Amino acid sequence: MITSTASHRWRRHYAALYCALTLAGNAFAASTPPVPAPAKTASEAKADAPQNQTTPEQDKRGTKALPVVVEVAKSPVIQVEATDKTEKRHDYVSSEWWLVYLTGGLAAITFALALYTAKLYRATVKLGEDASATSKRQKGETDKAIGIAQQAANAAKGSADALVSASMPVLFPTVINMAGLHPLIPIQTPYTHDSNIFIKFENFGGTPAIIREVRARLYLTLKDVLPEPKPAEWIDLPYPVMIPGNSSAADQHFGALDMRQTIVYGRSEIAELHAEADPNGVFRRFVLMGMVTYDDFFGWRHVRTYCVKMRTWVPEEGSPLNQFQVGIGGASYNKWTKEKIPSQDPLEKTQV
Repeated sequence: MITSTASHRWRRHYAALYCALTLAGNAFAASTPPVPAPAKTASEAKADAPQNQTTPEQDKRGTKALPVVVEVAKSPVIQVEATDKTEKRHDYVSSEWWLVYLTGGLAAITFALALYTAKLYRATVKLGEDASATSKRQKGETDKAIGIAQQAANAAKGSADALVSASMPVLFPTVINMAGLHPLIPIQTPYTHDSNIFIKFENFGGTPAIIREVRARLYLTLKDVLPEPKPAEWIDLPYPVMIPGNSSAADQHFGALDMRQTIVYGRSEIAELHAEADPNGVFRRFVLMGMVTYDDFFGWRHVRTYCVKMRTWVPEEGSPLNQFQVGIGGASYNKWTKEKIPSQDPLEKTQV
C-alpha cells in the first residue's frame, strides 16, 4: 500500500519512463531492415549442402515473437492513481491532513482564547463595577467623615467662639459719686449749676478692655421721658485706661472719669428734682446717656451705648446724702456691637 504522495509520484515517473523506453526500442527494431547474407559460391554451396539438410530457418520478423508493432498494454499506473485518489481521501497522516489538524488546533486555541478573553472581559467589567461601587461607598464614607469632621470643627469653633464671647469684655458705667449732680435744696428761681459726677466702667467679661473713646451727656427729663439719642451732641471725655476683666468699680484702684457739665435750671425745675415720682404729679430726674468704645485682645472693637437714671437727696437735715442709679431705656438705649479693629484706626491713642 502506497503511503505518501512522493512514492506515488516516483512510481508514475518510473512507469512513464519504462513505457517510453519500450516504445522507442520497438520503433527502432521495426525501422531497421534485415541485413542480407553474402552470396556463396557454388562450391561453398555444394560443400555446405551435405552438412545442412534442414530447411532454412524462417524469418520470424513480423510474427508474434518479433512483432513489427508492439502492443503496449494499459499501464496499471492509471489504476494506481485512481487507487491513490481513493486512498488519499482516507490518508489521515498525509501533509494535507496535518494541515487540517494544525488548522483545527489553531481554531481550538483561538476559540479557547476567545472564551478566556470573554471571561477576562467579564472579570474586568465586574472589577470596574466593584471599583465603582467601592469608590461610591468610599466617597459616601468620606463625605460622611468630612461631614462629621465639619460638625466637630463647627462644634469646636462654636465652643471656641462661645468661650471667646464669654471671655470678651463687657463694660457698663457706674457713677461712684454724684454729690455735685444738682443743688440739694429746692430753689424756686432760675439757676445755673456746674454739675459734676465721677464715673467708672465695670467689666463683666473675663478679659481686659482697652478704652478708646468715651462720650456722654446729662439730660434733665420730665417724668422719665427719654430724649432721642444724639451721639453728635455728646461730650468727648478722654479716659484712656484698660479695665481688667471681671472687675467692679470697687476693685479698680485707678482714677474715675471726672465729668462736668453746666446745667441751666428753670424756675421750678430744681424743686421738681426733689419731688417724689408720682405718676399723677410732676417730677424730674437726671439721665446720663453716652457711649464707650473699647478694644479687646481678640482683635475686636466694641461699641456700647448706655442710659442711666440718677437721683440724689437728703431725707432730712443732717442726714447723709442718698444716691440712686439704674439703667433704663431698654435695647434702644443700651446697645452692644462689635467689629474687627480697622488697620487704619482713627481712634488710636496713647495709653497711660
